[in-house]
Amino acid sequence: MNVPYRHLDHTADLRVEVYGETLEKLFANSAFAMFDTIAELRHIPPRNQRTIHVDGIDLADLMFNWLRELLSIWTVDKCLVSGTENIKIKENSLLARAVCTPPLTDRSCLKHEIKAVTYHGLEVEKTDGLWTARVIFDV
Repeated sequence: MNVPYRHLDHTADLRVEVYGETLEKLFANSAFAMFDTIAELRHIPPRNQRTIHVDGIDLADLMFNWLRELLSIWTVDKCLVSGTENIKIKENSLLARAVCTPPLTDRSCLKHEIKAVTYHGLEVEKTDGLWTARVIFDV
């Protein structure tokens, strides 16, 4: 699978379907899908790492809290998450490192604004050995 996600039709917001061979890869690919939608990351060098820890009541809640926490790095600190590393999921808890860019001053790389991650239509499931998530972003 070359691209770990695809955009789905949605009337007002942005909906994506993300894939992963493992649950950890699904969460990494969901972060990639969100930030690949926000900006062109290829030309921005990563500079630092942040430890991310989130919990959820189930996998969908964990996905929501994961993406919301990563999006806050962009909205609060103006740093883009260009990658994730060492994702560990145990029960409904996730620990990972987010690879971040320096605070962004040149906004020419931006493609779309994502205001929030929504619970509406959020799904995480395993079908035929492949993990899939469907997420709607408020744009």
